[in-house]
Amino acid sequence: MERGFSLIELMITIVVMTILLAVVAPSMGYFNEKAKMQRLANELSGFLIQARSEAVMQNKTLYLSFLPNTPLGSAPTTYDGKWGLALRASSAIPGSLAAQQNNAEMYLSGMAFKNMTISTNNHWPALDSVNGRPEGGSNSEVTFSIDTEKKLKIIQEGISGRVNICGVGGDLYGYPGC
Repeated sequence: MERGFSLIELMITIVVMTILLAVVAPSMGYFNEKAKMQRLANELSGFLIQARSEAVMQNKTLYLSFLPNTPLGSAPTTYDGKWGLALRASSAIPGSLAAQQNNAEMYLSGMAFKNMTISTNNHWPALDSVNGRPEGGSNSEVTFSIDTEKKLKIIQEGISGRVNICGVGGDLYGYPGC
């Protein structure tokens, strides 16, 4: 009696494994996409919450800015990995990206999220030193996606300073619809 597998047994095993992989692969892509979206949502909301705390702790007005900076009132701009969110003690924005990062109290780099598209409403307010709420009362918004159809939005409310995460167009990635 010989030991081992016949060629037919190996071929059947390979065919079954291929079919299983073809069925599982698309759902794995969704879970990977969901994890990336949730990670960025948590990073951004955590940064905004920590920025409020930092303004209160330092007892001074601090300024949020989305980098590279664009003029207020211009159309929302889309970036792909080359962005950052900075918290600075001055409203003046240094020229180079390296100087912007170095002069920041806190900095969140978008380089870990290169394959994601992010856009902002370009309104990043000063955070007051008493309670860390945004000055001026306008909402700050960041919308981001991997797939153009599935977008998440983070809204920092201008009056309360509360940070909300929601799915654009309905419930998405475990977040309620906007």
